[in-house]
Amino acid sequence: MDTLLQTKLYAPRRHRADWVTRPRLLDRLDASDTARLTLIAAPAGFGKTTLVSDWLARRGRDAAWLSLDSADADPVLFWRYVIAALQTRSPELGAEIAQLLQMPQSPPLEPLLARLINEIAQHQCDLLLILDDYHTVEDAQIDASLQFFIEHMPPNCRLVLTSRVDPNLPLARWRVRRDLVEIRADDLRFTADEAADFLARESGIVVPAAVVTALDTRTEGWIAGLQMAALSLQGNQDPAAFVDAFGGSHRYVMDYLTDEVLDRQPADVHAFLLKTSILDRCCADLCDAVLAADSTLAGQSRRLLAHLDRAHLFLTPLDDEGRWYRYHHLFADLLRRRLPQQPGLDVADLHRRAARWYVEHGSAGEAIQHFLAAEDVEAAADLVQAEGEGMLFRGEIQKLRVWVSALPRSVFVTRPLLSLGTCWIHYFRHEPDEAIPLLDLVDAYVASPTVTEAARRLWLGEASVLRGWVSHALGDTQSAIALLCRALDLLPEDEINYRGLASFFLGSLLLGVGEIDAGIQHTELGAELSRRVGNYTAYIGTQTILSTVENERGFAKAARRRLEETLAWLARQHLDQLPLGGDLYLSMGDLLYQANQVEAAVRCYTQARAIVESYLRQTRMLITLRLAWAHHHIRRGCPDDALAELRQIEDDVADRPASAELEETLIEAGALHLRLGNPAQARRWIGDVGAPLTEADITRQIVLARLWLVEGQAHSRPDRLGAAAALLNQLLVDQKAQRRNRRVAQVGILRALVSLAQGDPLVAADSLVTALAAVPVDDYAGIFLDDGEALRDLLAQIVADPRRQDVRAAAQTLLTLLAPAEPVTVQADDAAQIVTSSPDLADPSPSANWRRCASWPATFPPKRSPNVLSSPWVRYAHTPNAFTPSWMCIAG
Repeated sequence: MDTLLQTKLYAPRRHRADWVTRPRLLDRLDASDTARLTLIAAPAGFGKTTLVSDWLARRGRDAAWLSLDSADADPVLFWRYVIAALQTRSPELGAEIAQLLQMPQSPPLEPLLARLINEIAQHQCDLLLILDDYHTVEDAQIDASLQFFIEHMPPNCRLVLTSRVDPNLPLARWRVRRDLVEIRADDLRFTADEAADFLARESGIVVPAAVVTALDTRTEGWIAGLQMAALSLQGNQDPAAFVDAFGGSHRYVMDYLTDEVLDRQPADVHAFLLKTSILDRCCADLCDAVLAADSTLAGQSRRLLAHLDRAHLFLTPLDDEGRWYRYHHLFADLLRRRLPQQPGLDVADLHRRAARWYVEHGSAGEAIQHFLAAEDVEAAADLVQAEGEGMLFRGEIQKLRVWVSALPRSVFVTRPLLSLGTCWIHYFRHEPDEAIPLLDLVDAYVASPTVTEAARRLWLGEASVLRGWVSHALGDTQSAIALLCRALDLLPEDEINYRGLASFFLGSLLLGVGEIDAGIQHTELGAELSRRVGNYTAYIGTQTILSTVENERGFAKAARRRLEETLAWLARQHLDQLPLGGDLYLSMGDLLYQANQVEAAVRCYTQARAIVESYLRQTRMLITLRLAWAHHHIRRGCPDDALAELRQIEDDVADRPASAELEETLIEAGALHLRLGNPAQARRWIGDVGAPLTEADITRQIVLARLWLVEGQAHSRPDRLGAAAALLNQLLVDQKAQRRNRRVAQVGILRALVSLAQGDPLVAADSLVTALAAVPVDDYAGIFLDDGEALRDLLAQIVADPRRQDVRAAAQTLLTLLAPAEPVTVQADDAAQIVTSSPDLADPSPSANWRRCASWPATFPPKRSPNVLSSPWVRYAHTPNAFTPSWMCIAG
C-alpha cells in the first residue's frame, strides 16, 4: 500500500462550532442505516462533503473514508484504495485481496470482491464506507464492479456516495427495493433560517433579515454562493447594496463573488491563492517549492496556509496533523480559470517546480501530471519510463495507458523501455497490431553504434518476447516459437522476469505442436521463475498444465504429487481459499476419483464448491464441478441427483459465449446422459462431428462411439456397431502413437464393449488387455469401474487366462473393487478436510517428472482441465488470447 496517498483516507475536518446544524439532513442520514446505499448527488458547492463530515462528527460515527479524484479512474487502483480505506477501521480486512490486486495482472475483479464481501460479513462490527467525489472516476469497469459490491454487501456494511452527477448504477431498481436513500440539491439548499445562521457565523456580523432573504433567493440556497457572499460581507457597510450588485446564474454569482473575495485579500494572499491553485493537494513545503521564484512569497507558505484556514477561505484539511490541505474543488476551478490571465506569470514554470518537488519526495504520479501540464514531455516521458514496469507489476494498466497516450510519438524514439512498456499495455488489451510500430522503434534504437552490446542484447531479447506474442496472436505459431528461442538466446541469465515469460510462452507453444520434451522443460522453468518473482497465478497455471500432461501419459501419481505440493505451497501463502485454490482442489478431486479414492475426491470437490460459492458467481469451475458431482451420483446409483446437476449445467451455460472449453463441457455432459439412458439428450449435446484436431473433437468422437454402441444395441443396428468399431480403431492407433495412455485405456474399454455387442469376445478381450496395459490400474481404476458391470465377465476371463499374465493382477484388482459396497456419503464436518501432502513440504521446484516423458512424440492437445482449453495449441480459460493466460505478464 506504500504507493497510495494516505491523505485520501481522511474525512475533511472543520471546527464543529463553525457548522450550521441541519437536523433534517442528519436525520435522513441516520435513517440510511436501513439501506445499502446513500447517494448524495448535487452540483459543486452544495455542501455534500461537509454534510457527511458533520454527520460523522455529530453522531460520533467511525467511517472508512476515501476521497476520489480523476487519477483513481483505474479499477485496480480504485479497489486498492477502497481496501486501504476499510483497513483504517479494520487493519486485517482485505489484506490478501490487496496483495492479489498488486500482482502483475490481478485476477478478475468479481471473485476478489466476493471474497472481500465475505470477509466483511465475517467482521464483528458494522462498517460504513464513504466514497467522496465518485463522479471523478469515470470508468465503466469501476461502475460494474461497484454495482456487484453494493448488490452483495452484507447487512453489516453501508455505503455513502457523494457525486456531482448520478452514477452509472441501477438506481431505479434499488429505489424500488428500498435499498437507496437519496439526498439531492433541493434537500441540500439552505432554508432561510439556516442561511441566516450561516451568514452570521461566516461574516461575523448581524445580517438584516431582508438581506438574508435576498441572498438566499439570489443564490437559491446554494451554500458555496452564500459562503462567498458571507466573506464579501465582512466589513461591508451597505449589505443591501452589495446584494443588489449581483444576480443571474450560479456561475455568474460565483464569478462575481470570487472577484469580490480575491479583491478584498492582501496582495500576498491573493497571489498565493492563484499560484497554488495548480495543486490538487498542498503542504507548506510544496507551496514553498512552487513559489520559490517569487521573492515576496518565498518561505511564507506555512503562515499563509494558517491564515487561510482561520479565514475559512475554502481550505480543507486532509489529515489530523494540519500538514496537508486542498482547496474546495469549485473554488480551485475558479482560481485556475483566472491564473492564465495574470500578466507575466509563467504557469508552466509553476507546474515544473511542483513536479520536481514531487520527484524528490517519491510521488511519481503527481510529478507526471505536473510535467504533462507544463508540456514538458521529455521529463514526463523519462518518469513514465521509470515508473512503467512497477505500474504494470501492480496492475495499474489503465492509469499507465492514460499517461502514455498523452505523450507524443517522438519521445518513444529514444526510449526503448518506454516502447516495451507500452507494448505490454497493448498485450493486455489484445492489440498486437498496435505493438508492431513500437517494436520497430526498439529495433531501430538498438542498431545505433552508441548502444552497448549488453544493452542491445537485453532490449532485443525483451522485444523478441513481445514479437513472439504478436506473431502467435496473428496466427504464425512457428515464427512465434523461433522468436521466443531467440529471446532466450539473447536475454542474460539474471533477467529472471523476461526469461520466465519467454520460457512459459515457449513451453505452451511447444506442447501445442507436439514438442513435448522441450515443452515441459520450458514450462517447468517458467513455473520456477514465475514463483521466484511472485507471479502466483502463473505458477499455479503451469503446475496444473504439467499435472494434466503427466496424468494423460499415465503418471497419475506424479500428477497428484505435483498438485499436493502446489496446494501446500499455496496454503503457506494464505491463498488457498482464492479461486486459483479452488481450481487445484477440483483438479485434485478429478485425480482422486480417477483412482477410485471416492471419499477423498468428494472432500476435494466439496472444498472446491465452497470456494466457488463463497465468490457468489456462476463460474466455469462451478460448471465443471457440476459434471463431477453428476458423475459421482451416477456411480453411487442416484440418477435423479445426477439429472438435477445436468439440468443446472444447461441453465448455467444458456447465456455463456461459445468457447472450446464450454463445448467440451457439454460433450462430457452428453456422455453422462448416455450413462443415464438418455441418448436423445446426449446426441443434442454432442454436436457436429469433425476431424480429431482438438481435445473437444476427440472427446466428441469417443462419446459418439458410445452413442452408436447404445443405438446399435437398442435398435439391432449392426451398422452403428460397425461404425463405432471403425472409429475406435482409428482413435486407438492415434492415441497409442501419441503415448496418451489414459486415452488409450478409455478407448480400449469402449472398444471391448463394442466387440462384445458384435459377438466377438476375442477382440473384446484383446481390447480390454490393451486398456489394462496402458495405465497402472491403482491410479486409473475409476475409468474402468464406470463400465465395471459390463466388463465383469471379461475381466474374469482375463484373470483365468494364463496367457494374460502381465494384466491378470490388474484385472483381479478391478474384480475385487466391483464387489458390492455401501454408497459413499460425506458428513458436513468432513467438507473442510483438505487432501494435500504434509504442510512441511518444501517449496516446489522444477521436478524431473518430465524426463520420464522424453519419448512422448507427436501432436499433444492436453486433456480438459480447469485451467486449460485444449486445441492444436495450449490455451487457457480466462483470456481470448490463445497465446497465454491473461494472468501471465510482467513481473518483478
